[in-house]
Amino acid sequence: MQKTGSISGVITGGSADPFPGVIVTIFGGASGYEAQTVTNAAGEYRFANLPPETYNLTAVMTGFKTERIYNVVVQEGKDTKENFALQFEPID
Repeated sequence: MQKTGSISGVITGGSADPFPGVIVTIFGGASGYEAQTVTNAAGEYRFANLPPETYNLTAVMTGFKTERIYNVVVQEGKDTKENFALQFEPID
């Protein structure tokens, strides 16, 4: 049986209110693994059953700057917490 871990977190804005509907993408370095999910009403996301590896995360929502978190290490049997705080994208 393969041992796995997970990555989860909450996405908020400048006011610390949770943001539903944010697209979160995960990229696995060595394996090339890629998946997407969307935050729920509480601004939460989760990627489960991930092989132990180093991943990069991206959070995208219209009207906000794209946020990235690099080098997130997943360990067997552990849930790694990574939260995002989105910032408004100024309109030119």
